[in-house]
Amino acid sequence: MDAVDETRTKAPRERELSVPVLPESAKRRPKLIPIAVWAEETFGDYAPPVRTIRSWIRAGKIYPMPVKIGRSYYVKPDAEYVDPLVQRFRRSIGRY
Repeated sequence: MDAVDETRTKAPRERELSVPVLPESAKRRPKLIPIAVWAEETFGDYAPPVRTIRSWIRAGKIYPMPVKIGRSYYVKPDAEYVDPLVQRFRRSIGRY
């Protein structure tokens, strides 16, 4: 009887331990943010207007590509502005 009681008491504890524990930074950081917030974080006081950012999105100049949900665009916080023409030019002259 004692062996059966021990397995019953250990089973819930093992289930609790099997849940993955996320670090604090993963809990606080959002997966997607609005493009206006991204522009403010990326460019600071000199952030371009939202209309300009939307034209960059259409031209594919933000990587990874933002997602349109409803009427708004959302982007990953670590997204970057990338101009494909400049990247191609730098590769052709050997800078990248």
